[in-house]
Amino acid sequence: MRWKGLIFLATLVAIFIALSMFFIDKWIESGLEKAAQAIVGARVEIDNLDFSLTGLSIKWDRLQVTDPNNTMRNLIETGRTAFKMNAPALFRKRYIIEEMTLVDVRTGTSRKYDGALPKTPKKKKTKPDVIDKV
Repeated sequence: MRWKGLIFLATLVAIFIALSMFFIDKWIESGLEKAAQAIVGARVEIDNLDFSLTGLSIKWDRLQVTDPNNTMRNLIETGRTAFKMNAPALFRKRYIIEEMTLVDVRTGTSRKYDGALPKTPKKKKTKPDVIDKV
């Protein structure tokens, strides 16, 4: 009976690892874009992000950061970019970038479409919060 449970658990772990390997790049790309958009206040686009845990590297083909004051222009645009970290140094709490490649860095480039973020309606309060009552 315990072998069945162990096999089931091993199968679940294998499925989780396989799904992570296939979707981790999209998850990281989406998370980075959303975080950067929250900071900049305009659209940030990363194309074809590739993250490698075994080589501790991250690459992308193109990065566009929209100018929030003129959403038809980019603050910065890069071509192919790659970073490779030193794994043993991370265990000593040191961050060493062994290799960094940054190609075609441009500023003030025009965009094909508007980089403004969609407006989100503010939620109306229906009931006072606990803090409001105090």
